Amino acid sequence: MSDEPQIAALRDDIRRAGQNTRIVRLVVAAGVFTPLAALLAAVAYLSLPVWGGWLGWTVGIPVWIFALLTFGGVFCLLSGLVALPFGVARRALHRRRLGSRLAVLAPTECAHLLRSLEQERLDDTRKLAASLLRDFGGATELTPATLPNARGDEASPAEPKPRGTAPASCVPPHVSAPGQGSPN
Repeated sequence: MSDEPQIAALRDDIRRAGQNTRIVRLVVAAGVFTPLAALLAAVAYLSLPVWGGWLGWTVGIPVWIFALLTFGGVFCLLSGLVALPFGVARRALHRRRLGSRLAVLAPTECAHLLRSLEQERLDDTRKLAASLLRDFGGATELTPATLPNARGDEASPAEPKPRGTAPASCVPPHVSAPGQGSPN
């Protein structure tokens, strides 16, 4: 298989992996939200003040709507919190699977492929491409600078200091350096 069809197939696989991750997150969120919403609807129906309610609660319509919206918001938040780890785990599985296929490409081709996916529509695809780029995208460090030319007045690490002498900055002003006598 030549490089161009292989790269196109990998690009499509990464896009499908992003779509798959999004679908898994949405299905898990819906699976958590639906039973909670059904429970909320049943409780709301049984406690409607219009019919007197099965539980005998006599609350006003504004309080009932506030409670309905509050519990609905809590259920949405709960379903989102449950679905997020599923998305992270699914991206990790795809990253591992796709990593073995990306390893056969040259680092420049791999980096070019993954950078082309950074502007994708789906957030999960962009996140997957970014994590793969960190793993397989080649060098990201700056090239180290060359050493500056010597001026002649700097200390050289090849010339050790004589033992027993301290640099002038380490000697307090009221104490003389070794070998210089006492201040008296």
